Amino acid sequence: FITQLENYYKTPNSYLRDWQLFKSWITNPKLNIQIKCMVNFAEHFYEPLIQFMVGQEPISHIIQNDKLIKLSPGRRAYEMTEKVYEWKKFLENLKDNFELFFSDELLEAIDLLPKRGVNKAYEYFERWMNSWLHLPLTICQLDGNHTQSFANSYRFVILKKPWIQLPMELELKYANNLEVDISNGNMNDFGLHKSLLHDTEFYQEFENFCTTKDSKIHEFSKLYSFVKHIFILLLSTSSKSREFLIC
Repeated sequence: FITQLENYYKTPNSYLRDWQLFKSWITNPKLNIQIKCMVNFAEHFYEPLIQFMVGQEPISHIIQNDKLIKLSPGRRAYEMTEKVYEWKKFLENLKDNFELFFSDELLEAIDLLPKRGVNKAYEYFERWMNSWLHLPLTICQLDGNHTQSFANSYRFVILKKPWIQLPMELELKYANNLEVDISNGNMNDFGLHKSLLHDTEFYQEFENFCTTKDSKIHEFSKLYSFVKHIFILLLSTSSKSREFLIC
């Protein structure tokens, strides 16, 4: 086809150059390998990530008019911390097992694909998502799938109380991130610490929530009211700043 264009004297030069450029792209072996790698990476990482972001929570957990309801699609901030842990673990494993993940592509061109691209993707992802592992956004975990674990970590680090029982790995992660926040002077917890110190009833309810086996947050009125207050703050902030992920 391009040969025909070249032989046709009325073909505009700009039109011919566009087709020649396109041909150089589709016949470039390095570019083709890179595209295959990007498609592979997108299918395994970005596609499920975006599906989570725009999807709806699978389980109803918000009380409204004495009924459990689901939040609107995209309102999943309370799940973000553990999802960021999951996504970072995927990227860390990818960095360490680069050759296995891209084994099919590397069979075609072992010397064409630099590993530094994966490392760069990990760096950008950390900058993008790490805020969900730290205050104030990590407070959304109080309505997450591991609410009690986060509350126990908060109790240990912020309230300076001993662990109720031997902490799990996830609780240690939460605690470590809270300690990093403190060392960096980040104490923005949407006023939770201040509220606990000035409201004895709220403090006792928080203690009961931490110590009660299989406790449900909506059964603790003051704590649940605080969580709903966070939702309102984040929804308001998000609508102003047009951030994508909100509670």
